[in-house]
Amino acid sequence: MATDTKLDSLVINYLTQSQYDNAKSEGTLNSNQIYMTPASSSTYTLPAATSSTLGGVKLSDSTSSTSSTSGGIAATPAAVKAAIAEAKLAAWPIGSIYMSVNSTSPANLFGGTWERISDTFLFAASSSYPAGSTGGEFTHKLTQSELPNYSLSVANGSNVIRSKTGSSADAYVQTQSSGWGIPNWESKTVAVASGGSGAAHNNMPPYLSVWIWKRTK
Repeated sequence: MATDTKLDSLVINYLTQSQYDNAKSEGTLNSNQIYMTPASSSTYTLPAATSSTLGGVKLSDSTSSTSSTSGGIAATPAAVKAAIAEAKLAAWPIGSIYMSVNSTSPANLFGGTWERISDTFLFAASSSYPAGSTGGEFTHKLTQSELPNYSLSVANGSNVIRSKTGSSADAYVQTQSSGWGIPNWESKTVAVASGGSGAAHNNMPPYLSVWIWKRTK
């Protein structure tokens, strides 16, 4: 043998064609080593791999595939493609959320079954808002209990009763024709101006719209 090159206990033997043929005929080839011969213009076929001889194996999608740990063939082209597809899908377990500005469905990218989510913001889950719960509204109309605290007052003016402390009187009335004096009591309704239209208001924060899917199985 001309040269031995060791790579992590893997031995690659560079032989002339005659050296290889002699070693093969004498049964001295090591099944745990690789043998390489110089290229030639003539066609050379690698020996078929066996349990005791390292050789060539042609794989196709119809080749039976078994685990490499049991000494069989590690993978066929179809098995490699299937393993890649399985690994891509495994990165998105059931319940995963996929988002993109591209409308391509993750089912086409990774496989699996996905449910598209629309017109909904994502919200971090907590004990108050368990994962998977929904809620919220696009617009909201305030109820009376949701209004801020407020007070109303009536300004002094014509025919408005005002209270006054002192020894002379408990209440006086201001009239258009005369000044202050003891009032002649009269029932009168005081109107307070109203405003607003009662329309709902928008609660939408600034946003970036994206496509969202959730994997269901």
